[in-house]
Amino acid sequence: MQVLIPTLGCHRALSLTLESYRLTSPKMRICVVAANASDELRALLKRFKVDPLYLPDNLGFPGNVNAGLDHFGDDDHTIISNDDVVMLTPGWKDVVDENIRGKGVAAIGAVSNYVLGHQLFTAPGPRLGVVETLSWFWIAVSKFGLKKVGRLDEEFGLGLSDDLDWSLRAKEKGMKLLLDRRLFVWHWGSQTIKDLANYHQLDRENKELLKKKHPDTLIPTYG
Repeated sequence: MQVLIPTLGCHRALSLTLESYRLTSPKMRICVVAANASDELRALLKRFKVDPLYLPDNLGFPGNVNAGLDHFGDDDHTIISNDDVVMLTPGWKDVVDENIRGKGVAAIGAVSNYVLGHQLFTAPGPRLGVVETLSWFWIAVSKFGLKKVGRLDEEFGLGLSDDLDWSLRAKEKGMKLLLDRRLFVWHWGSQTIKDLANYHQLDRENKELLKKKHPDTLIPTYG
């Protein structure tokens, strides 16, 4: 298992993210995809002894994640983690290991303070259950899930709705998305993408793309 973190250099948040993984899973391999990395960011990654992939340009969330999978390999179960989350669940790897190899399991998600719908930590629901969608602020994707469903669609550009598209594709393949409420991560929330001047335009365009890709599907509530 490995943790894959795409980042554009949100240094303070990323530092807290890396520290939380080192505290809760000291031996875990951590891979960071860094676009347009500054000297400060490179020094931070060196200090935490992670495996870096430096990209000259930002490929967007889907592209950066896919570049990381290409570079670091997708032959194992992979945790995709934002650079603005703090893992607060001791023994989280054991929790993931319990179910990630289950029959037909594409991915396992966590609950958080900053997310819509059923993944909000105050939302009602069973400890472990099958859900329609999982947000990719933190997600454990199974090796089989990546092979069966494929990667994130880079047509979504910088991001937004790309993870919902992946969830719908997983469902179309007959695979299960699990939500385990024992997994809790603190999420600062959209620290990079919401700073974009065209954020709302991007959100509208990607929702239209989502409808175009899944015309016969009732789009479920996000998150």
